Amino acid sequence: MNSLMTDRNLAIDATAVALYQARIGYDQIFNAVIPLLAPQRRLFAEQILRGLVNDDIFNETFLTDLFSLIESLEREVAVGTQTAWVADEYCSHGGHYERHLDDRARTLNNAVHDLSELGVMIREALNTIKATRIVDELMED
Repeated sequence: MNSLMTDRNLAIDATAVALYQARIGYDQIFNAVIPLLAPQRRLFAEQILRGLVNDDIFNETFLTDLFSLIESLEREVAVGTQTAWVADEYCSHGGHYERHLDDRARTLNNAVHDLSELGVMIREALNTIKATRIVDELMED
């Protein structure tokens, strides 16, 4: 097998993995994010959802919108997070901090994790495809 075929297989694999993660992202937005957001704050999540439904995810605009949604959700998680000091006589620092998330924050935090993974996988697919195109152009010269 030649190296060009291997490059194409890498691009196909990266795209397939991103599409798989897109299904997980869809489930998170549809089942967790939208129901937990106030109606006036759902529009952006619904826009991302439409991109996922239409497989219109392999572009910089979608990535920018996705990461903006993630930032918004991180702020929502922060609202439902409390940090407490836990004393520990056996710890050299005298204790440690623990984060406690309420149910809403925990659910949104899980969504943030999955959506962040989606963003990374889309970026990887875009970079792999771009690299394949560059190699193709170099080979033509």
